[in-house]
Amino acid sequence: MSPTYKIKIRDKLSDFSNEEIEQWSSWADQNPFSNPLFFKALEDSDCIGEKIGWNPLYFSIHSDHQKITHRENEKRKEGNGEEEEEILALVIGFVKTHSYGEYIFDWQWAQAYDNYQIPYYPKLTFAIPHSPVSAPKFLGDQKLIDQILISHILSFAQKNHLSGTHFLFTQENENQILEKHQFLIRDSLQYHFKNLNFENFNDYLSQLKKNRRKNIKKERASLHTLRDDLKIKRHSLLPSDQPLKEEHIRFFYRCYQDTIAKKGSMAYLNLDFFLHLFKNLPETLTLIIAEKEDTPIASSLFLHSQDTLYGRYWGCLEDISFLHFELCIYQGIELTIEKKLKTFEAGAQGEHKLIRGFRPTLTKSAHYLFHPQFSKAIENFLNEEKEYLSQTIEDLKKLSSIK
Repeated sequence: MSPTYKIKIRDKLSDFSNEEIEQWSSWADQNPFSNPLFFKALEDSDCIGEKIGWNPLYFSIHSDHQKITHRENEKRKEGNGEEEEEILALVIGFVKTHSYGEYIFDWQWAQAYDNYQIPYYPKLTFAIPHSPVSAPKFLGDQKLIDQILISHILSFAQKNHLSGTHFLFTQENENQILEKHQFLIRDSLQYHFKNLNFENFNDYLSQLKKNRRKNIKKERASLHTLRDDLKIKRHSLLPSDQPLKEEHIRFFYRCYQDTIAKKGSMAYLNLDFFLHLFKNLPETLTLIIAEKEDTPIASSLFLHSQDTLYGRYWGCLEDISFLHFELCIYQGIELTIEKKLKTFEAGAQGEHKLIRGFRPTLTKSAHYLFHPQFSKAIENFLNEEKEYLSQTIEDLKKLSSIK
């Protein structure tokens, strides 16, 4: 007899059992952006939720039989245990009432809907909130997600009058599944550093053209001339680094706020969120702090998985030439090489990364629009956009600093 499955939709982490959280953690495979503790930090700090238009929905598949652990069996003997279906797969989505904090820009789509008085919001979006990173979105049994969960998600979205379903910064296996379900695949552009088994920073420099090597050395040397006044320290749990303390996170947040204020943008994340990360996922964090005359003046925060370094947050309280590149780019490259990671994703923007050895890289997203005419129009737009980005990457390769 074929197995049957149950689908659950929950809107908060407290609805998960300890066993489910443990299974979820194992699926995350040391990627902080897929870890339940990351989403707990977002929930507990109110960085997701109804108030800010990121309403979480946790879609999960469960077996119809009960997985009984030894502890649960003992509880049942005592008469105080309840049966619980085994969780087999999980996909985390959000009902969105806007497009802020996504980094895959669909504002023009929303405007087009509005021009015809058709609501684009709310929509259903599967993404890592406020983070343009290609971390896994499909957790657990990929076959069950393909055969059962995606169809259920589409049905849920349509029944609840959501305009569409969107998966952002997807991985290749996820794209293959979503294409089978008639999702439109969109290309976007980022700049990633690829670690070609470099032994050290000089080894990385050796792959660059002579003029770029010279410029990078000149940038770093300009900071070294200030070495009596300027010190750069790395803080993490590693014994080779300086200890990472709560006071360092609090200083970093001051820098983060300063960057937000200078850009006139929106602070999606608050101090409570970063303190939660520090307390619950400290092994994934590295904080670089620049000190001038023993006073902290700038910092950059990195997270890492088993194979990728993620760098995005930084700020300075005193402007010093090339300090941004040192803290956000060169320190990140050194960290990637030392940890023997494969890739360094340094955020959403930055053609300036191209001349520092980063490679233009296509990222993917997948979109299902329920309005047939708009879906066709957006499909045509995406095809044109793909052609444009393909040519753009070829042009950027000609400008690359890599030999």
